[in-house]
Amino acid sequence: MTHTIMGIDPGKNGGIAIKTNDETSVLSMSNKTEMDIWEWMVDQPRPTMCYIEKVHSMPGQGVKSMFSFGQNYGFLRGLLIARGVPFEEVLPNTWQDYMKVKLTTAKKNEIDREVARLPKEKQAKKKKNLEYKLKKQNTYQRAQQLFPDIKVTHAIADALLISEYGWRVTR
Repeated sequence: MTHTIMGIDPGKNGGIAIKTNDETSVLSMSNKTEMDIWEWMVDQPRPTMCYIEKVHSMPGQGVKSMFSFGQNYGFLRGLLIARGVPFEEVLPNTWQDYMKVKLTTAKKNEIDREVARLPKEKQAKKKKNLEYKLKKQNTYQRAQQLFPDIKVTHAIADALLISEYGWRVTR
């Protein structure tokens, strides 16, 4: 039996990656319909396991965006159930730690120094934006390093790393 692992970044602009012994297939979910996602998934080898990022609402996120996110997350879980794919939810910190893409203390300190120059009321938002941007940059670079034959985009970088995490922990 071929070892096949799926990784899903369930955000609206997230992605899906399926890693087998021989190749890795990816789908950016940006601008895709539910039918597009279903048809792509059915055309792929059925994974032996899927790791889907377990995320939750964050303070400051709008109700509409959280509803849309939850709807997408539920849809993806439903697809996995319909295809008979076992899945496990994985926290972002878990796969990011394992794949070594978390921000270092030095980077966090650098961000703190940069935002300290701003007025107090702007510091929290600026810090959050800088940390998010650097985390995305880290995942993008790590995915490029691990998957040099794939045209990595921000939409699929997390999914690639989640699939790689799953590949490594199930071997």
